Amino acid sequence: MTKPKSNKKDKGSGDDILDDQTKLACAEVASASTSNPSSTNEDVLAAINKLSSTVDMRLVELNSSISSLRAVLSDICDRVSSIQATAESHDRRISELKKRCDSLADQCSQQQAKLEDLEARSCRQNIHIVGIPEKAENGKPMDFIIKLLPKLLGEDNFNQPVEVDRAHRSLTQAKEGKTRVIIVKLHYF
Repeated sequence: MTKPKSNKKDKGSGDDILDDQTKLACAEVASASTSNPSSTNEDVLAAINKLSSTVDMRLVELNSSISSLRAVLSDICDRVSSIQATAESHDRRISELKKRCDSLADQCSQQQAKLEDLEARSCRQNIHIVGIPEKAENGKPMDFIIKLLPKLLGEDNFNQPVEVDRAHRSLTQAKEGKTRVIIVKLHYF
């Protein structure tokens, strides 16, 4: 009978006891059959039964160890399956979020283009008047422009009074010796 190789690190106290019991039973069987030629078949049979019960105990212990290992392995497999399902779910969600982010970025760039277009269109009716001295409008730039434009361009060019929606100086700081531009938004350009 060959003994399987055992790892010394894996051996516990229970393994030592069973190995000793197996060795004792084997020794009894061997001694019963060889040491005393007058030994009866009953002695050999008793030694074999004892060895058989020792092997059976060892098999029961191995089966219980295998069963506990199967339970642990099954638990690990369940955990791995759960983690895989969660990872796949996260991958799907990340993919959907990337698509949504790309869509929102496209919409944002379209809205930015529309905004720039609207800003450009809103400035189309603006005119810039340069060279008017500061405070010449006396705090009423709209009235000043309504009177100034017909004088500059000729009153015969206007069938009706000029309608001004807004008029103001540019928002830069006034500097000494330099005049700011007057920005005018005309109602009918």
